[in-house]
Amino acid sequence: MIRSTAALISLHIVLLAAAAPAATPGQINYQGLLLDQQGAPITGNVNLVFTIFNAAQSGTALWTETHPSVAALNGVYDVVLGATTPITPAVVAGGSLYLQIAVNGETLVPRQRLVAVPYAIHAETAGSADTVGGLDAGYLTQIVQNVDFDGGAPPNDDPREGLADPDGDGRANFIDSDNDNDGLLDTAELNQGSDINLVTPTIADIQPEPVEASFTTTVTVTGTSFESGMAVSFGSQSPTPQNVTATSFQVAVGPQAAGTKTVTVTRTNGQSATTTFQFATNQPVITSFEPDFLIAGTGGTIKIHGSGFQPGIAVTFGSESPTPQNITPTSLQIAVSPHPVGVVDVTVYYPGPGGASDTKSFAFVDDSTSRIVFVTSTAYNGNLGGVLGANAKCAARAAAASLPGTWFAWIGDSTGDPASSFSHPSQPYYLVNGTLIAGSYTSLTDGSIDHVIDRDEFGNSHFDYVWTNVNPNGTAGTKSCLNWSSGSSAQLGLAGSTGDTGTNWTAAGSLACSDVRRLYCFQQ
Repeated sequence: MIRSTAALISLHIVLLAAAAPAATPGQINYQGLLLDQQGAPITGNVNLVFTIFNAAQSGTALWTETHPSVAALNGVYDVVLGATTPITPAVVAGGSLYLQIAVNGETLVPRQRLVAVPYAIHAETAGSADTVGGLDAGYLTQIVQNVDFDGGAPPNDDPREGLADPDGDGRANFIDSDNDNDGLLDTAELNQGSDINLVTPTIADIQPEPVEASFTTTVTVTGTSFESGMAVSFGSQSPTPQNVTATSFQVAVGPQAAGTKTVTVTRTNGQSATTTFQFATNQPVITSFEPDFLIAGTGGTIKIHGSGFQPGIAVTFGSESPTPQNITPTSLQIAVSPHPVGVVDVTVYYPGPGGASDTKSFAFVDDSTSRIVFVTSTAYNGNLGGVLGANAKCAARAAAASLPGTWFAWIGDSTGDPASSFSHPSQPYYLVNGTLIAGSYTSLTDGSIDHVIDRDEFGNSHFDYVWTNVNPNGTAGTKSCLNWSSGSSAQLGLAGSTGDTGTNWTAAGSLACSDVRRLYCFQQ
């Protein structure tokens, strides 16, 4: 059963052969194959319209001819183009030609390119043309210009193709897919707008990337076809390339505003390569100091630990501006002068517009009046005997480790809490191993502490939850195991964590009062 016209819309054509021109001037034998959507050959009569254009798409129609009721047998048909409308030399004299075929009123795509044979019509009219090996020179020229010997685009009628050999490799452009031997196929150079006969550079990588926007950094650019005298633009800057080889060079860039910048490398022949590069505002972070503090009236070298550090970073230490030394991505060192008792703001920052920074406090302490803090080596359920019972447990654990003084538990309920019962010293708190916890009671209750409270009265480490019912500011919370008198699983108590330095150190979450947990103990 022959398919309807609609089914023929998607027929496609396969050029089987194109014989030499017929004896009658202006005619071409043409044979084609018609297949249906499933790839099966068509048998039956079809109406065909052939049109020659000067472009693969759109363009100007140079010649057209209708062939009604052409018999197709097993998909194959034969026609003589020019049988009713001769193909004149003027039709084929203008360069590349493309044959469009319409089947039963529906146009097939793509158009078929006509090469070699149709141009023989033009050659026959050139009685005075030169010959090469018995072949008309014009005919050979048409072959050179219109057969894609070098593997595809650009078509050989591109004015930059032909017999030229700019790279001197002995291969004419029309059979050389890389005319200038720069490692880029002519098709790639055409797509990016480069000249196929001029060496074009490439940019493969730039390191390091990103760089801090606030100061100058030397970067290394790698790629191909670099040369002395080439120009470089890097965002808003035009740095001079240094240490130039064919595959790499270095430039000093920055400071610039943070963001994505365009990088262009231009050879002396005007050919260029472009890529992008990131200038970033790195965020330095201070995580800790080593040592944790200094004794008031003394100075020394402090190691700042953190992240995002790199050469060019700056530091302020109170009113001082010490020069950073031994900078790595995670640490740096500064030398500081003696300070009185108190807290000093330490800022690590990138100089320049928009430079990022981070600030943390460093303590100078009066070691003679410091206080000790520990977490109990023993654990208890929520029936602590109230606040007084918890205080007694802390005193017993301190006595077991021969720690002097008065001891209170960091615990709260409706009868009391650290805000109301603790002394509020301006001196620091330490673990039993000398690690600074906070520079004062005010620092203890500002929402974070300097180190986790993870050491017991004997100096052993524990990661555990701790009964507290104390908010970060030292006041009592709302879950106290019935004022620390219940060990029932039906009641809840607020607990802190020995693994945290933020608010979770004292208020990590609620636990059943039947749980067995430790206590924080503070020397008064």
